[in-house]
Amino acid sequence: IPHLVARSTEEGGRPSIHPAHDSSAAERVGWMDGLGIDQALVNPGGYWQMIEFLGADRPRAAARCNAYLADQLADHRDRLLPVSVIDFSDLDVAVAEMARMRAKGSRAFFLYTEHGDPVNGISPGHPVWDKVWSAATDLGMIPVIHVGNTSARFDGWANIGWDEPGGAGIAGLLRLANTQRVQVAETLLNALLFGGVFARHPTLTVLLEEMRVGWLPWYVARCEGQTQPSLALGDWPFELSGGEFLRRNVRITPLPGFGDRDALDVMAVLPEMVVFSSDFP
Repeated sequence: IPHLVARSTEEGGRPSIHPAHDSSAAERVGWMDGLGIDQALVNPGGYWQMIEFLGADRPRAAARCNAYLADQLADHRDRLLPVSVIDFSDLDVAVAEMARMRAKGSRAFFLYTEHGDPVNGISPGHPVWDKVWSAATDLGMIPVIHVGNTSARFDGWANIGWDEPGGAGIAGLLRLANTQRVQVAETLLNALLFGGVFARHPTLTVLLEEMRVGWLPWYVARCEGQTQPSLALGDWPFELSGGEFLRRNVRITPLPGFGDRDALDVMAVLPEMVVFSSDFP
C-alpha cells in the first residue's frame, strides 16, 4: 500500500493497482466480443477480502455487496456472471443467499478461510456442509478458491524480524504471506477430497483462481498415491482415486501474465483441469 500511495501522489489520482479506465458492463462485453469469449465469471471488488474482519453485520454486508455487483452486471446478465460473497457462519442462511444470487445471475461463490481456519471451526469437508454442496450442484454454481481468500495462520511464524535492522521490511512480510496461499488452497481441497465431498457430490466443480499452476501436477500425483490401498492405511473407501476425483471435480485458471510461465506444461499433463482465464480489470 505505501508504494501504491506514493505512486498515486506522483502521478495524481487515487491509489490503484490497475490503470484508471472507463469500465462498464457494455465495455466488458465489447472486449469479450473482440476475443471470442462467450461468458465470464466476474469477481467483485476488494471488499470480498474483508468479510473475515466483520462482526455481526457479516450476512447483511455480504448480501449488499452481492446485490451491488449483480446490479452493475444486470444489463448483460446472460454473459457476465457474478461471483458471490457468501457468509458461511450460518449454513442455512448461506444456502438462502446462494439461491437469491443465482436468481440474479450468479454462477459462482467464494470458498475461503478465516485467518487460515475454517469458518466456525468446521471443515468444509464435514457432512454438515453437504447442504451447501447440494445447493451448489442443484443451482449450477461453482465454489471458487481465489488467491485473495486463502489467508493463512501466522502465529509465531511471521515473527521473522522483518522490522528489525537488516530485516526484509514490510514487503518481506508480505512476500512471506503470499508463499502460504498455495498451502491453504491445498488444505481446502484436502478437506473436500478426504472428507468425501467429491464422492457424495460427483457433479460439484471447484475452481482455483490465481493460485499459480506449477504445483498442481505434483499435488494430483500425491493425492493419487495417498489414496492407494496400503498395509498401513487399508482400503480407500471410494470408487475413484484421489487423482481421479481431482481431475473430475477441480479446475484451475493459469495467468501467464502474472508469472504462470509453465501453464502450457501443466496443461499438457492435466488438460482436463486447465481452463482459460483473464485478469482484465
